[in-house]
Amino acid sequence: MTSVDKTTIEQHGYKINGTSVYTLTHQDGKTETKEFEICGVVKNDLVSAYYVNKNRRQKGMGSFTYKIQRDGNSMLGHGVFYSVDDNDIVEQDYELNREERA
Repeated sequence: MTSVDKTTIEQHGYKINGTSVYTLTHQDGKTETKEFEICGVVKNDLVSAYYVNKNRRQKGMGSFTYKIQRDGNSMLGHGVFYSVDDNDIVEQDYELNREERA
């Protein structure tokens, strides 16, 4: 299995909003996509936010804190989320990198 997570975040003052689209491709070629809403705040070089599955019928939520680095082009941090596969709370290190807009 392979996965791709495309996260889009917009900042308005100290508040952030956005979406995360997570696509999982199974070995048989079938894909599964989940979309999450993101809300949070920025203070100095820190970002703290939470996300919730946009599909109200599916479980899926978590929170994370990032440190903004490399002139705002990268965020390194840690997240905690509910894993549907494991039916448990899972923690993980993350790195988000800015992509140039088309």
